[in-house]
Amino acid sequence: APGAVWCWGDNNQGQLGDGTTTPRSTPGEVTLPGVPVQVATSGAASCAVLQDRTAWCWGSNAQGQLGDGTITSSLVPTETRPP
Repeated sequence: APGAVWCWGDNNQGQLGDGTTTPRSTPGEVTLPGVPVQVATSGAASCAVLQDRTAWCWGSNAQGQLGDGTITSSLVPTETRPP
């Protein structure tokens, strides 16, 4: 789909956003509630900014990487809200 985010690779922290921790050798689409315009990834977490200017992150949150005010990891995109 145009404007979609696709992830693959290691998924031990849920960084592929597909609701699992199963590695993927082929791309899988990340389900987001809108059209992504920017994406940032790291080894353990990923984030997308949507057209409506909301930010959604998924993966490891051991040091608060997801920006949701917790240290709870997420296997699916979760909205990041500024304080």
